[in-house]
Amino acid sequence: MRDRSQADLRRRQTAKRYSRQTAQHCIHDSEIHASLLPQNAALRYPAHDGFELQRVIDPPARGDHLGSEITEAAAGASGPMADPGAARRLHVSLAILISYLSAEFERILAPAWRAPAGHVSLTHTMEDRVTPIIYGTEFSTYVRSVRIAFEEKGAQYTLHDVSVLKGEHKQTPHLARNPFGTVPAFEHDGLEIYETSPILRYLDQVFPGPALTPEDPRQRARMNQIISIIDYHGYASMIGQIVVQRLFTALLANGTDESIVKAGIPRAQLCLKEFERIKGASTFLAGNHMSLADLYLVPIIFYLKLTPESEIMAPFKGLDLWWQMMTERKTVKATAPNLG
Repeated sequence: MRDRSQADLRRRQTAKRYSRQTAQHCIHDSEIHASLLPQNAALRYPAHDGFELQRVIDPPARGDHLGSEITEAAAGASGPMADPGAARRLHVSLAILISYLSAEFERILAPAWRAPAGHVSLTHTMEDRVTPIIYGTEFSTYVRSVRIAFEEKGAQYTLHDVSVLKGEHKQTPHLARNPFGTVPAFEHDGLEIYETSPILRYLDQVFPGPALTPEDPRQRARMNQIISIIDYHGYASMIGQIVVQRLFTALLANGTDESIVKAGIPRAQLCLKEFERIKGASTFLAGNHMSLADLYLVPIIFYLKLTPESEIMAPFKGLDLWWQMMTERKTVKATAPNLG
């Protein structure tokens, strides 16, 4: 009995000593996160757990030339003038769920499928201090997909204009970023990559905010399927054959080649039919939460809707409802190209 009492006493003394050491050496969560805030950030504490970070975000300047998808059709032409936007504020709410020293910290704060915007880990906060650069033009559908992703994440970025019409994408500076001479190219914290898919997947994993990749394997497969359809079939037919001919060659007085438009319609219709089928009763293309698939398709439908061939969407009611919903998103409005 005496041995048990002494053992209990030793345990209580050890626990007390551990608590005192912890209090001496640990930094409060708010101090840890405050030390990692970007410069000019304002920190204030709400009534409950965590704190609110108010950060000034400088929106990227608009580009001034057409995307690489219309290079051959529009060579030598000049685009509309740049239209810089004004600075805006982004309020990010962070919930500090557990202490900094907890071994479960990163696991619990790891982004979930629809994690609320602004829930970040220390790694994410550090990454966010380096402003990423997108090299391309606002008129490129693929560049716009990347920009929408950043807008959805609420992350700061810079759009560095690469004038395709002036041939800058084939000049040495851009070829050093992407030897294939296409846009977008991307740079962040020493990492330089090109091609839209790896750029989007990287930023979705690195930057805080809503997850853009489903956790469910089936939904993720559907997302990847839609992206592949766009890359291999949808872009070529809807942009390459219909949009370029209807909008850009016509504007440049080269005339529309009706045979090219006509040849592109069946493949475009098949793509739309498949998008409608895959979407089914879901709110978004690959489930009930927005994913990278939605970001891929929005810029293409935007241009298709400017052509007479937009009528091919009429039979696809679910897809049309999806489009109407997407056009109301602030992120989609914020990245709309300035067509002059």
